[in-house]
Amino acid sequence: MLSIRLRTHLALLLSCVFVAVVGCGTTEGVADLVLRGGKVITVDDAMPEGEAIAVKGDTIMAVGTNEEIAAYIGRGS
Repeated sequence: MLSIRLRTHLALLLSCVFVAVVGCGTTEGVADLVLRGGKVITVDDAMPEGEAIAVKGDTIMAVGTNEEIAAYIGRGS
């Protein structure tokens, strides 16, 4: 059985892989979900961390700064 620490590291690694693979999706439009003010870890050497994420359906549209991701928030939100 895997230790708790190893399971935690494995879960973090799988999350990073998910963000890297799915993060290649569309970059246009309004997101269904925008999360800002956090710490988003990627496996992209060009941008290893972000502070916000925009999601539409089951696709991560973008990861970036709070200001960059604010563009994905629709009117009246």
